Amino acid sequence: MNLTIFGLALLSGLLHATWNFFSKKKAAEDSVIITGETVANISLLPITCLLIYLYGFDNRCLIYVLFSGILEGLAFLLIIKSYQSSDISMAYPVSRGTGVMLIAIFGTLIFKEQISNLSKIGIIFVLIGIFMFSFNRGSSLKQIWESTKKQKYALLIGVCMVFYTFVDRYGVKYCNPLVYFNLTELLAMILVTPLVFKGMQHVPAGLIKTMKSNGGYALIIGFGIVFSYVIILMIYNMFADAKASCITPVRECSVVIGSIFGFIFLKEKVTLNKLAGILTIVAGVIMIKVG
Repeated sequence: MNLTIFGLALLSGLLHATWNFFSKKKAAEDSVIITGETVANISLLPITCLLIYLYGFDNRCLIYVLFSGILEGLAFLLIIKSYQSSDISMAYPVSRGTGVMLIAIFGTLIFKEQISNLSKIGIIFVLIGIFMFSFNRGSSLKQIWESTKKQKYALLIGVCMVFYTFVDRYGVKYCNPLVYFNLTELLAMILVTPLVFKGMQHVPAGLIKTMKSNGGYALIIGFGIVFSYVIILMIYNMFADAKASCITPVRECSVVIGSIFGFIFLKEKVTLNKLAGILTIVAGVIMIKVG
């Protein structure tokens, strides 16, 4: 993998882990994540308008913005439902692992992305490493399987992740990455915020209330989401040889970084399954880079 692409994917993973770390501290408050995402994208709208004014706008990207915005909005709603109905320690690995697996399959079989055998092994290692985080001490394989079968929302998140990843890969070819992401996320938030705040008429009051109570968390999360994914869109925009089937697994180093943050700052217990998962993901990422 190109060193620049690899470095940008790792940086995206770091930012992704950072906003997830802060969202984890506010995991029970969906409004914080949605408010942060909404405020961040509204704040960036003047820059988007300026870029469109200076460089124009290719109407061919509109269909991609529409589809991606709908898929992103659906993914946000599924994330909320998933975390409300199940343990985040199981839902997160299932959703991310499903996405990594399906993107690799779609990328190679349908979109004809050519990747080396070593990179394929690396993708498998990343996938196994992600799922290792769902193994808890004292849990039997039967218990884990039964818990996994309940993750219908997490599985659907992974499916959404596949579709918007490939939609964005092509859509960003016609549009500045920041402009593209800003427009898709504004559309997603138009779909999501009324449901979170129980009606469009309650959205302004809900946003203001959340900013007053948790504004710092909301902004870190919101801008973290924006810039962690804009970096990925920059890769697709700048490099014709960028492969989603490899970039997505490298970005999942965020699982490793997030765990390290948890160990250091949240005093989370270091367990064998997490250490095994970390080592497996790191080994997989190295294989993808070398391959």
